[in-house]
Amino acid sequence: MEHSQTSSNNLQSYWKTCLNNASQELQTTPIVACLRGTRLDYLDDKEVVLSARYALHLEKLKGNTEATVKIVNQLLGKQNCDVKLALGNFDKEIAAEKLKEQEKQKEIEKSYKERWDKELQYLTPQTKKKWIESSNIPSLFKEKTFDNYESKLQLKAYNYLSQYKYEDSLSVLLYSPNIYGIGKTHLVCAVINNIINKSDIGYVSNSGIIYYRCPILYVSETQLFARIRATFNQSGENEESVYQQYEKVNLLIIDDIGKVKPKDLSFVQSVYFRIIDSRYTNGLPIIITTNLNLDELEAHIGGACADRLREMCGKDGFIKMGGVSYRKNNNTGFQKKDNKPQIESHNDGW
Repeated sequence: MEHSQTSSNNLQSYWKTCLNNASQELQTTPIVACLRGTRLDYLDDKEVVLSARYALHLEKLKGNTEATVKIVNQLLGKQNCDVKLALGNFDKEIAAEKLKEQEKQKEIEKSYKERWDKELQYLTPQTKKKWIESSNIPSLFKEKTFDNYESKLQLKAYNYLSQYKYEDSLSVLLYSPNIYGIGKTHLVCAVINNIINKSDIGYVSNSGIIYYRCPILYVSETQLFARIRATFNQSGENEESVYQQYEKVNLLIIDDIGKVKPKDLSFVQSVYFRIIDSRYTNGLPIIITTNLNLDELEAHIGGACADRLREMCGKDGFIKMGGVSYRKNNNTGFQKKDNKPQIESHNDGW
């Protein structure tokens, strides 16, 4: 077998076969044990070139040159071949092979990543439509955005919420005591549409696409209590799973707090305390709208909840809204009034 006619891989395969086929007597010799740590670099009828991986093996083989030459010839079926021994660059070659394998793996991963990126881009529009549905945004308000909101009438609320990011963990209270129809629900639904529009639906990992859940959930007070009471029948949703949804979602919006006039106020306050306390403890924001003043709101949700909301909303999160109902202005059955913006402040209790 000549080196010029045989690839390096074939030489190694041949040398490995020769070592494995050695007699039992040779297998147990220290020289064959050292030869297992060598590589066959060249072979013809006159010369054999071996490279040792470890200097210790090379030292032992050279220290027994006569026995080494005899055994190598015997293993290769040769007679009187000259045997040359040297220290090889095994580590460098192994490293080069590993690097080559890593580059190949990177190319494979790049190919998959490009495919997954395209899939993620393709699925984004339809996933965001599903998010709109799962956010529970009211049908009438699905198209409500900051672009179609008359910002000049509620400038402070508009400016604050159009820049709102739930990642900042800041809560918001929109309140307009005894004034209805001035755009609170429009604004919070615009927040929903804005967040969903700007959010990524997932990301590409080494193992595929990791999808996010919808980061926002809307519920009115009447829906909230109806849903929790429905769990008492034990025929539908589990009460704990309902609470978990309200407690764990990235941003929770509760609209129209105070619309429910409960017979059992302790039940209302216990529901609000569990949800608000959990979100307070876990640093998750909440947006609340109400037509109550701050004292009435505290009486409705309880002092403990009100105390937590003060901290969650901070100085800027209390936004009082004034004006005249848009519904009155757009309904000929009611007297039309000038819908002038009012000064927004919260110096009335909290």
